[in-house]
Amino acid sequence: MSKKISYFLMVVLFCATFSKKALGFDVTLSSSTSLLQTEFKELSEELSRALNASVSGPAEPLGILGFDVGVDVTTFAIDDNASRWTKVAGDPPHLLILPKLHAQKGLPFGVDLSATYTKIPSSNISMVGGGIKWAVVSGNAVLPAIAVRGSYEKLLGISDWNLSTYGVDLSASKGFALVTPYIGVGQIWTKSTATVAALTPESFGATKAFAGLKVSLLLFSFVGEVSVIQGKPLYSGRMGVGF
Repeated sequence: MSKKISYFLMVVLFCATFSKKALGFDVTLSSSTSLLQTEFKELSEELSRALNASVSGPAEPLGILGFDVGVDVTTFAIDDNASRWTKVAGDPPHLLILPKLHAQKGLPFGVDLSATYTKIPSSNISMVGGGIKWAVVSGNAVLPAIAVRGSYEKLLGISDWNLSTYGVDLSASKGFALVTPYIGVGQIWTKSTATVAALTPESFGATKAFAGLKVSLLLFSFVGEVSVIQGKPLYSGRMGVGF
């Protein structure tokens, strides 16, 4: 399983680096785009999913001495034939590659803090975020771990567009030797505001469900996860170092 996840991440990173169609992919939002309000909402929904396209990980806490640093990669399909995308990005790729730097630190009482940074290759889109997770049940040889998590993500790099999301989720995981499967469900709230006079702010919510598998090998870990947001699937992988 860990080899498959590693191969997946290498292929995605290769595509992100060498895909010619991804070169020069910038999103511009201004009065000259003639974007309709319905198109603005649809774009906001898609970018909201992109903001929350990341590996959630197992519910069990890292512990007071624990930490985890790694790289997430998510494949994100967009409808590049839709007029909303051609208006703001010209000729965007059908498949966006979202590499994300991830850092997580364990604290006392089953609490973990995390921070993320994303920069879409050859694009002006970047994102920052953070989260706090509390393991209500830390888990043991018999009981699964159960955790609640709060998160915040913000879109950067696009002029005249402010988009941020808040989220909360509940997850459960149970380790078996080197393998830890996990599942979870949560809710995401998004606020999207453009300074273009013709567009009014959009606020909406969405349900997120996810399931994944973590494989730990000494200091290294490999995670594969599938999440569904607004009925759309997202596929993510992570390579990490920690204990």
